Amino acid sequence: MPKKKKKWTKRRLTFWFSIISFLVAQAIVTLIPYNKVPEKAKPAYTFVLRYRNKVLNRLDLPFDLYSAHASMEAGNGQVKIFFAPSASIEKELLNFINSAEKSIELCVFELNLQSAADALVAAHARGVQVRLIIDNDYSHEAELNEILAKKIPLQFDPRSAFMHNKFIIVDHQKVWTGSYNFTKNGTRKNDNNALTIESKNLASNYLAEFNEMWAHKSGFFGKSGYGPKSPSSTPYPLIQLEGLALENHFAPEDRVQRKILNEISKAKKSIKVLAFSFTSKEIGRALIQKKSAGLDIQVLFNASGASTEYSQMKNLQEAQIQTDISLNRRGVMHHKVIIIDEQTVITGSFNFSKNADTSNDENIIILRSPEIAAIYTEEFSRCIRGVKGY
Repeated sequence: MPKKKKKWTKRRLTFWFSIISFLVAQAIVTLIPYNKVPEKAKPAYTFVLRYRNKVLNRLDLPFDLYSAHASMEAGNGQVKIFFAPSASIEKELLNFINSAEKSIELCVFELNLQSAADALVAAHARGVQVRLIIDNDYSHEAELNEILAKKIPLQFDPRSAFMHNKFIIVDHQKVWTGSYNFTKNGTRKNDNNALTIESKNLASNYLAEFNEMWAHKSGFFGKSGYGPKSPSSTPYPLIQLEGLALENHFAPEDRVQRKILNEISKAKKSIKVLAFSFTSKEIGRALIQKKSAGLDIQVLFNASGASTEYSQMKNLQEAQIQTDISLNRRGVMHHKVIIIDEQTVITGSFNFSKNADTSNDENIIILRSPEIAAIYTEEFSRCIRGVKGY
C-alpha cells in the first residue's frame, strides 16, 4: 500500500519555522557586524547575540565569541590590544612571558593563574632573570608556591594601601599593561583590557617604577618606593612612535588625576567612560561641565561600584548624563577606560577614586590614535550591550 503523506500541521509548521528562524538569526549575528545593522534592527540583533553568546560561554569553548584581539603598527613594532573575558587573553599573556630571552619584571596586584605561574618558573629554569612584585593581600595564593620553592625573587608590598599595577616588562624592550589581573576570574569572567607595546623608552619608564618599588626601604630614614613617598622619576612621560603618540604616568607621584582632568578639559565632542569604581568628585564635576557645554557623555558603571554611597552615578544622572550599569553578572566590569572624541584613550590600572590618586601604586597610559580609539569604542559598545556571553 502507498505510504500516507504526512500532514503539515500548524504545530509542525511552527516548529520548523522556529528552527529556520533561529539558524537564520545565528547566521546574521555571526556574519554581519553590529555597525552594519540598520538602527531599527539593532535591538533584535543585540538580543540574539547576547543570548547566543551566553549559551556558548557556558561550554567554556577554547575560542572567542567576539573580536577580543586587535593590533596596529607603531614605530618598529606593533601595539596589540586584548579584551576579556576571553580565551585569547591568557594565551597571549603566556606568549608574552615565553618570549623573554633575558629578563622579566612582573608587577601585578594578584596572580592566581596557574599557567602564568608555570610560565614564570619555566622562564627562570631557562636562565631568564625573573623578578616579581605582588600586593601583600594575595601573598597566600597557592599558585605562588612553586615560585617561592624555586627561590625566584619575589617581593610583596608591605603596606595597607594597594600595589595595584598590572604590568610586565620583557627584555627591557616591551611592556604589557592594562586593567587585567593575572587571575582565573580576570580571564574568564571579568571585563578587562590589556595591551602590549614594543618601545624601549616605554619599557624604561616601567622599569624605573619597578626598581623604585624593588629598592623599597622602610623606617624613619628610609625613602619608600611605594605610594606617595615614591619619587616622580618617569624618564619618558611623552613618547612619540610612528603612528602613535602616548603619555605614561604613575600614581600617586605623578598626580595622575590631574593628567586625566587635563585630557577631559580638551574634549570637544564626546567622552565615553568604563568605570569599575568611580568615586572621584573632581572627575565627576569635569564630566558634568562638559555635558553642560553640549558634549555627548556616556558612563558605564560596574554594578557594585554604582551602588556605593560615594559613587558619582547619582550626580551624573542629575546632570542628565547617560549612565548604565554593566550587564556582567558572572564577574565584574573591571575596565578603567576613558575615550575622548574618538581620538584619545586613557587606560591602565587607575580607578577613578581618591585612593588611586593618593595612596595606591597605579599606572596609566594615554594613547592618541583614532585607530586605537575605534578599537576601545567597539569594546565599549560590547560592554554596554552585554553581548560578551555573561
